[in-house]
Amino acid sequence: MDQKKTALFLQLMALLLFFSCLLYLAGNYAVMNHGAATTQGENKALDGEMFIEEEEFVKRRMEFESLDYPGSGANSRHDPWIPGRPRD
Repeated sequence: MDQKKTALFLQLMALLLFFSCLLYLAGNYAVMNHGAATTQGENKALDGEMFIEEEEFVKRRMEFESLDYPGSGANSRHDPWIPGRPRD
């Protein structure tokens, strides 16, 4: 009885492995062939649009990074300790 359960379990695991590999390959095939029916001119147009979108993204990211921190100058949130005076 125990051997039958073990054999059934191994068969089910092998079947699961087979189907997961099959799904993986089908997914890769779909991704690799996505947009394969487009013409060469459409591909060039899409590349140009993507370049503009990427350029805009980089511009906005750089703008965000430059505005992320306050400018240099005195720290208004800190009162410095004056040497020679006792601390409170």
